[in-house]
Amino acid sequence: MNIARSRDSRLKTGYAIGNGLSREGVDLGSLDGLVVGCNGLYKDFSPDILVSLDARVEVPEERDFKWLHLAETRVGLLLDDRLIGDVRDLFPFPGFDSGMVACAYLARYSRCATVYMIGFDFYTGYGGRNDIYHDEAVKNSIPMTNWNLLADFYPDTDFVRLGPWRDEYSELKGLTFGNHRP
Repeated sequence: MNIARSRDSRLKTGYAIGNGLSREGVDLGSLDGLVVGCNGLYKDFSPDILVSLDARVEVPEERDFKWLHLAETRVGLLLDDRLIGDVRDLFPFPGFDSGMVACAYLARYSRCATVYMIGFDFYTGYGGRNDIYHDEAVKNSIPMTNWNLLADFYPDTDFVRLGPWRDEYSELKGLTFGNHRP
């Protein structure tokens, strides 16, 4: 055993929870580690932190989780009402969404060695649906290649997407794929 590695602060496990249909049936209450969820997740489960970048998501004022969101400038990153940084520090490239912010938060601020990604479907599937909370597909405007950039920017973190494989994922070189549920 490498003594230096045993003292490394990057031994934590984090979970980024998206709202893709592949999340259905996962027992989120059984996850052991820091859980950062996205957008409407709070309707079914209280994560440790909820990321919401979309003004259409109405986060309740009384809640038992922290809320990570953008300031009115669309640049400042707020945890509840405290400025913790600049979203551009998380990504030196344009184009991100709540799921990408959740993953980057776990890598940068929580220093997780492994981030398991649950409910990240990256595509429109399931008969035209790809979001638990919507009857129709929610278009993902983030290029899939930005996930490779994220993995390159955080080389000390292993991003592992859990869920079924699709051929479209072959362009995602920076992620590890696990076809199992936690």
